[in-house]
Amino acid sequence: MPHPKLSSLNLSLSRQVYHTLISGSLAVLFVFALPNCQLRIFAQAAAKLTGLLTGAPVFKISEGWLLPIKGQDILVNTACSGSDFFLMLTLLLSWQLPILIKRRSLCIACSLTVGLVLTCLLNALRIICL
Repeated sequence: MPHPKLSSLNLSLSRQVYHTLISGSLAVLFVFALPNCQLRIFAQAAAKLTGLLTGAPVFKISEGWLLPIKGQDILVNTACSGSDFFLMLTLLLSWQLPILIKRRSLCIACSLTVGLVLTCLLNALRIICL
């Protein structure tokens, strides 16, 4: 007969793997399947949040968004959108959240939502530090 702690550990581990696979698949679909998602959601949010935090105007141009900060122009485009960071952060959150949240749908929704919000905030702070 298996030890009770080992069987609960296996159940917890399988729950974490399940949540990570579902959340990761949804995040990959969100980033790569939607056209212009990296530019329209991640880059735009980072540029507008940077403009809000610094008071700099944000200009839409064909390559992305332009921010004139401290006498230099910063271009926020798909290369600095932070979508790869969103994928990593969502996977990390979806691995850790099943320990705290037992409901499957709430866990997946929280990992995607918190991942998106933190990605936009941290990317804006990264742009400010340039």
